[in-house]
Amino acid sequence: MTILDQIVESKQSEIRKHRSRVSLNDFDGFEYTHRPTFSFKDALKRKDGPSSQMPSIIAEFKRGSPSKGHFAPDAMPSVQCKAYEKGGAAACSILTDSPFFYGSLQDLSEARSHVQLALLRKDFIIDPYQVFEAKAFGADAILLIERILSDTQIKELIDAAKQCHLGILMELDSAEAWSRIEPFKDRLSAVGINSRNLATFDTDADSGFQQLDQIPSSVVRVLESGIHSYEPLLSCAKHQIDAALIGEALMRAPNPATLLQTWIQEVSDELE
Repeated sequence: MTILDQIVESKQSEIRKHRSRVSLNDFDGFEYTHRPTFSFKDALKRKDGPSSQMPSIIAEFKRGSPSKGHFAPDAMPSVQCKAYEKGGAAACSILTDSPFFYGSLQDLSEARSHVQLALLRKDFIIDPYQVFEAKAFGADAILLIERILSDTQIKELIDAAKQCHLGILMELDSAEAWSRIEPFKDRLSAVGINSRNLATFDTDADSGFQQLDQIPSSVVRVLESGIHSYEPLLSCAKHQIDAALIGEALMRAPNPATLLQTWIQEVSDELE
């Protein structure tokens, strides 16, 4: 059984526990359930003008991972996400899985109360319940991982996201999976390729670029994972990739706002 298999199995149990404590009707009384959402797609789109080649940055809040363990155990979303906002991030990704990534839904709601950026709930979403949960805790968008979803689940989750006015980042293992989700392209905010293999947790950014190059440029395209310097951001610009998701490097940085600003400036200088 791979780590991904273990995560999905754990998630099924987690959803049952959450349902037993909070019903769908209960979400109606949550603070953010009726909040108008920010457009995740608009946040990631390339901007006109001198910075049109610059990829947007989705800065991720995560305390650790199955492969690296805890690397930022004491991090606080209120502090980290404010730094991301100051540093020029276009959106934040909040990892809410607890057993494997040490996150929580409270991290999502805390980030929501401190920043005016579009927030992505990054988790292993397999049930519409989790979509309504994401909205209630302050998300503007959700991550869907094509690899772990059946055709029926994809449709149900996309329908639930529409009902909640949430954007969708659809993550693919490879460009070959594009044909499967292309019929839903108009209902997606963006499509991402994860440079990290979710079966082994190895990363390969070059492979991510090769796969994204095969997805139509009319779609908002995102490189996920494997970014530890400004060079992959520069490659995103050269490949006309719209956005990049950066997590561990920012979580380990003493000053993430300065690191973001520095990388953005370095890419800008190279593009001139």
